[in-house]
Amino acid sequence: MSKLVYDLNNDNKVTTADVVYFASALIDKNNFNVDFNTQVTNVNGLFLKKVSKQIPISSEHLINNIHETITNLSISTTGLNSSFLININLNYLTSNIPDTYINLELYYQIGDEDETKFAETILGSGNAILLKNNFNYNNIISVNRDVNINENINFIVKSKYINENNIDIDDNSKPKILLNTLGNSISILEMRDL
Repeated sequence: MSKLVYDLNNDNKVTTADVVYFASALIDKNNFNVDFNTQVTNVNGLFLKKVSKQIPISSEHLINNIHETITNLSISTTGLNSSFLININLNYLTSNIPDTYINLELYYQIGDEDETKFAETILGSGNAILLKNNFNYNNIISVNRDVNINENINFIVKSKYINENNIDIDDNSKPKILLNTLGNSISILEMRDL
């Protein structure tokens, strides 16, 4: 059996634990933000490049009923046909209107091509409560085509709210991404493809 490329904890299988094992090395334990000064450890030449962005602290981002971009991060590839370990952390507050959810969609876009959705999630509950929580996403992404060296790939996070009763919600009751709190970040590691 050949060595598994992404088996970071050497247990002969690739699991979520491998992603968490590596992603945890990027977290600054003092304030739970990505530590931009952390050097990426090169595991058998596996990691090629790291880009990360702490989403600037600003006002709350109101979520509307159409998809809008919350944040994005671009990487210029270093290797051929790389995979990407993506980590996203977002603080959010749900609506107090019953049956209202946050719909997050994650995309990548290579150059000027169309966006490709690679993940989607629904946040919140059907209850009429204000739920403050953190969305965390870690995954290894393989894009759907060959990628050349120095090709730009843009990773995009979009959001909208969904109300199952089609109620138009005023700004005071809309769900929010809490950009005025610490801990909102996005990071990407380019991993060589074997």
